[in-house]
Amino acid sequence: MIRKSLDLTNWEAANRLVRDWEIETPKDIPIIEEASKRFLADLNSRGLSSDTVKKFELLAAELAEQFPSWLVNRFTPDDMVKFREG
Repeated sequence: MIRKSLDLTNWEAANRLVRDWEIETPKDIPIIEEASKRFLADLNSRGLSSDTVKKFELLAAELAEQFPSWLVNRFTPDDMVKFREG
C-alpha cells in the first residue's frame, strides 16, 4: 500500500496514475531468495549463535525451493500457512 499525495485534481488522471503504478514491475522489491540471503547476512553480522543461524538457513533454503523467483511482496500469510502445512 502506498500513501502519497498525487497532487492531482482530476479524478481520471489520478486513477490513471494509480493504475500505472499497479501495472509497473517493482524494481526494488527483492525475490524471497535474495531477501533471505540479506537476512542471513544480518544474523551473522549480529553474532548470533551458529545454531540459530543454521535454523534460519534451513528455513531460507526451504522457502527458496518452495517459492522460487517470488517477489517478497507476493508472499502472503496464506502462503505461509500452506508452507507450514506442507
